[in-house]
Amino acid sequence: EVEDEIASLNTDLGDLKLVVRSGKACDKTDLWKVGADSATRIVIPENPSVSWDESDAATMGILLTLKSQGKAGWPNNGYVAVQCCLGRNVNYMQELYDKTFILSGERLGRIMVQSVQDQGLCSVFNQIIGFSGDEFYIAPAEELGVVGKSFEELPFWFPITVPLGVINGDGNYQVNPEKSYRVQAEDAVILLADDDDAVQPVDAVEPFFDYHIWSSQRSAASFQEANPNDGETVKALICNFNDRNFGCAILFALDEMAGPGSEVEIFCSLDEQELQEILLNAQRRQERNFENIKVTKVHVTPAKATTSMYRLKELPLDSFDQIFILADASQGVDRADEQTVAMVLQMQSILKDRDPEKDFQPMVEICTNTAQEQLSEIGIQNMINTTLLVSKALAMVAISSTNHGVLSDLLSTDGNNLDIMDLQDYLAVGEELPKVLTFAEATAIVARAAQQVLIGWSLDGDFEVNPKNKLSLRPWSAEDRLVVIKDV
Repeated sequence: EVEDEIASLNTDLGDLKLVVRSGKACDKTDLWKVGADSATRIVIPENPSVSWDESDAATMGILLTLKSQGKAGWPNNGYVAVQCCLGRNVNYMQELYDKTFILSGERLGRIMVQSVQDQGLCSVFNQIIGFSGDEFYIAPAEELGVVGKSFEELPFWFPITVPLGVINGDGNYQVNPEKSYRVQAEDAVILLADDDDAVQPVDAVEPFFDYHIWSSQRSAASFQEANPNDGETVKALICNFNDRNFGCAILFALDEMAGPGSEVEIFCSLDEQELQEILLNAQRRQERNFENIKVTKVHVTPAKATTSMYRLKELPLDSFDQIFILADASQGVDRADEQTVAMVLQMQSILKDRDPEKDFQPMVEICTNTAQEQLSEIGIQNMINTTLLVSKALAMVAISSTNHGVLSDLLSTDGNNLDIMDLQDYLAVGEELPKVLTFAEATAIVARAAQQVLIGWSLDGDFEVNPKNKLSLRPWSAEDRLVVIKDV
């Protein structure tokens, strides 16, 4: 059945040899039959057919079985990559079995909220999470020849990569460390590069861009965000809310990022009592209550009528600052996308009649590339395939533990995050916005003003991560944006 389903999806396996076996994932005999002892990697994704609590409980059972085999546990010479549904279980799973590298998808709720505020953020995540663009690499600091250099000056010694941080001698990941941090002999440097051939030792006597001379000729600057999105009081709509999608994660992200008095309305097929129970249980799991947001209204509609024009016309669509349209994959991904695209088309039509000037850019969760192409055709920019994003991240962790350290930081609730910023926010008082700019100088402007890492910028309607010619001049305007990693 699994082989037939994979074949029906026209999956290009390339050189990958796929062998499917059935059995119980927590049974040591069944695990031994598929080589769990001799594998170099074991990957445990979530089970989407059960609740998040049940999925995590089953994963813990598998980890216990693996841990109890022999003196060191299975795999004998490898590690386990695990998808954890609930953030509160990450530390417990890690303590349960030390051969485990764990990713939680709960942070995706924050990414979705950020993407509504910062157009293009989804594109950036899709570029760095996966295997089609730049990836994370590490190299010993001594081999690179950068021991003793400060992290502030480090970017200007790497013309085709972007240093993101270091792994210290104790194995701890430090993404976006203090600018004054000096690279130690036992450190490894984390780099964003298009392939491992780009990770080369520094063989130049001088940096390709002299940051010290550049900064000495300019006034000091301090990062001041002119139009911060966080803390604004907003009114949001969440469509297709249920207990198994990212609805609750979005609510918690809104509670963190929105201002007091923010309101949320929910459009779903659940009855109101069931919905209130889901919200109550979610707050109990997180051991905190919503403080800045309040669910003010629930629009209940039958599951078969969620895309009906007359139902959607009852929503005050023109009054919402943020709209989230989630995928209801309970009847399969194709059906989910059909409903999602239909809902977006109906909403777009309604808003054009009510307020032709209003820009309709909801955050849309999709399941297939077909839906992405269809929605792009009608001008929708904010789309995220949450299942694919987490799957890519899990595959990246299975290939390299380096990816786990960086992604754990970027996807955690208390680490660093990606953000879309305005160059003007980093300029000194009275300093004019440049009309032309190199990526090296943009990096210098950010480094002078803030403890942040510049990784990309807007270009031709999209975003470019790690430009390879960092000394090439390009036009710059007030509409252009930077992509940075900054501390939450």
